Formats: sequence, C-alpha cells, structure tokens
Amino acid sequence: MQLGTASFGSRAFRVLGDDYVVIASLTRCETCEIDRSGSLEDALHARFGEETAIVNLSAAGDLEETVTTPGTAYAQNHNMLFRNLVLSEQFDAVVYFPGSGLTVERN
Repeated sequence: MQLGTASFGSRAFRVLGDDYVVIASLTRCETCEIDRSGSLEDALHARFGEETAIVNLSAAGDLEETVTTPGTAYAQNHNMLFRNLVLSEQFDAVVYFPGSGLTVERN
C-alpha cells in the first residue's frame, strides 16, 4: 500500500461518521494447534459456551477485562495468530461463534 493511501475504514468513517461500526468476528477453533494462552476465543467460550453472542464493547459488562486486556486471536482461514489484540481499541462490537457445528464450503 502506498504511503498516504486511505483505508476502506477511514473512507467509510468520513462518510458515515459515528454511524460507522466496526465489528469483529471470532470463532473458537478447538482443533487448531496453537498456543492458547491468552486466547480471546477461549475467554468468550468460557462466558457463552456453545451459544453465539454479539457483544457491544462499549457496554461489555462482565467481559470488560477480556475486551480491554491484550489477548490472542486466531484467523483460521489464513493460519494467522494475532497477539496483543485489544478488542475495545479496534472494534465496536464482536460477534462470537463457538465453533461447533460450523462448516465452510468453498466453491
């Protein structure tokens, strides 16, 4: 990316202002062979179990510590591990999927 290039998010925020909401999606991967210490997916699983959840990070309640403390997140499709991710600094909300029963079809 060239220096000075505006990201999609920056452009959308210029147009939409406070109506622009950034939402993360986290899916627990029980079979991924990664270091799970500090896993945000595991912290959300401890809270929601096998239920899908939408968390407003500005009103996280009992998840306040989880969303304001650096943790790790695993991007399964790309085999990438994000460390020191603070959800509340990068997103407005999180959609959490427990992982069980999810399937992906590639065409």
